[in-house]
Amino acid sequence: MIFRRHSRITFWASLLLGLFGAKASAQMLAEQPSLTLDAAEKMVNACELLAKAKGWKVSVWVLDDAGVPVFMKRMQGASAQSILSAAKKAETSRLLSASTDPADAKSPAARLTNNPAGQISLGVSNLLPEGGGLPVIVDGKVAGAIGVSGVDSSQSAECARVGVRAAVSK
Repeated sequence: MIFRRHSRITFWASLLLGLFGAKASAQMLAEQPSLTLDAAEKMVNACELLAKAKGWKVSVWVLDDAGVPVFMKRMQGASAQSILSAAKKAETSRLLSASTDPADAKSPAARLTNNPAGQISLGVSNLLPEGGGLPVIVDGKVAGAIGVSGVDSSQSAECARVGVRAAVSK
């Protein structure tokens, strides 16, 4: 008799725990936005369209939220070095969750480049605080980043802005 009563209690407790426990654990999972291949392709195409219109030769590198390369393009005539610079700018922007432009006072890149300790940490960490890297922010979270290189910093930054707008516009 005691065994039957205990098994009923265990059954109902297990059932309730299963129902409510599954719901609680699902609520604890974070939704992390991440750039898709389609979004990355839109970004690169928008940047390339601007670059062609202005006569620029650039490389564009797009990373997802985890820093995995999603899309990269080197325009005909862009230097080989621009590929590496674009990749570093994208990674720097993703890690800092901000623009890589040291002229942007709100960016951590500005603080890092304006003091000796920051300059040392930049060299050690292999970050590139130069205009042309921007994060893609979705719902307050970094969904990825874009890096553009091959022209001067302000032009690279302009191209990156166009790319980000292409990704976040509906």
